[in-house]
Amino acid sequence: NELLPKDPFYGPDVVVQVWDSDNLSANTPMAMLRYPLADCVELQSEASRFPQPTWRKLTDINGDPGSGELLVSAALIKKRDVGEKFNKPEDITPQMRPAWVEVTCLGVRQLKTYRLRTPREPYVRVDVPAPNDGGSYFRTKASKRPSGRNANFGERKVIAVEMPENALFAQQMDLRVYDARSLSTPLLGATTVDLAKKMSWNADEYEPPQTDLFDDVEARRREEAAAAQRAHEEPEEDGGRRRKGGRRRRRPGEDQDQDDDEESSEDELFGAFGEPRGDDDEPSRRRKRRPKVTFADEGGGHPQDQDDDDDQDDEEAFLLGDPGE
Repeated sequence: NELLPKDPFYGPDVVVQVWDSDNLSANTPMAMLRYPLADCVELQSEASRFPQPTWRKLTDINGDPGSGELLVSAALIKKRDVGEKFNKPEDITPQMRPAWVEVTCLGVRQLKTYRLRTPREPYVRVDVPAPNDGGSYFRTKASKRPSGRNANFGERKVIAVEMPENALFAQQMDLRVYDARSLSTPLLGATTVDLAKKMSWNADEYEPPQTDLFDDVEARRREEAAAAQRAHEEPEEDGGRRRKGGRRRRRPGEDQDQDDDEESSEDELFGAFGEPRGDDDEPSRRRKRRPKVTFADEGGGHPQDQDDDDDQDDEEAFLLGDPGE
């Protein structure tokens, strides 16, 4: 029962604190949440439907950023007068259903030292909290094989728990690793598993067991099959090598015109040096004719017959690259 300004922007924040109840000492404040009044939904009466709760991040007791979240919902209800009273609020405990949780603990890897001491025989404690039965838990046997930092457990447990019908209220499974020493059992590490994705009736977020593992195997098989198919279909790259006979292997996408162009360019290149390119069944080069040399006769003359003149003309035309040749 508070008098608040009509504009929620000028109203105070709703402060929510989380405390730890101690039996032997005073209670200890753990975290805090400041809920802005402007974020509160305004209802006409207590019979109106309350907004859906949401997860909000907590801070430490001094307001500094911390870890943890709080599932909370807040609303403003108008009163007709200051003395008006409301009925007892309805129970908001979510509807539960029995379920089974299967946990397989294989081992731990690379555990860090605790107070400069290497872990000796670690074990795992698994807790699944529940509102009615107080939760269920189990612990593995302590193991030091093959070593304390990389111990293997290889245990499988199935525990009965109560799970909410609405996945929004699903609890998290807590896993803590302790070191079973003679005098103390220090906490070496902890993590959580969101059980909302493990609820088969949660159609929006449900992930079947080992889905990621099977997906990786199937994806790897598809990639290997595709690579083998590509290697079978792609032709062998010749790197520009030529077959016997002077022609290069035709690559996919090349037509006969490209081969003809290459042959014509090669003919021009050989023709510039007066050496036309030949095929396999013909000599690649013509043997040059040597001019006939005659000696002077007894009369001191140098006779030049008609055959020698013709051979000389042929030789000059050949060296100059006469098109007629």
